Amino acid sequence: MLNVKMAFDNREGLLQFDTGSITDVAMPELHGDISLAELVEEVAAAHLNPVQGFVRSVEDATVYELVNTLRQVGFVLDLDDEAQQLFEEEQDREVEEGDSLVEF
Repeated sequence: MLNVKMAFDNREGLLQFDTGSITDVAMPELHGDISLAELVEEVAAAHLNPVQGFVRSVEDATVYELVNTLRQVGFVLDLDDEAQQLFEEEQDREVEEGDSLVEF
């Protein structure tokens, strides 16, 4: 289980993902003052921005993609130790992959 504490608009919540991989598509279970409907709405609005990496929906996002998108639209996130480690490893992998593409 991966846990992500979040804060948005002076409210707090907790996302719990029933997975051990940050690259899995996993619908989060929400706890706290932020509703799933609000989360879905914020993510849906974010993909209209031309910045790459935003996901179109909460339902189709991997944990990694959702965390990136939420951070970009103003959510303050605090990942538990396991999720943070997995997130950093995935970021490093993406940077290496991007660097290898630039070499060509």
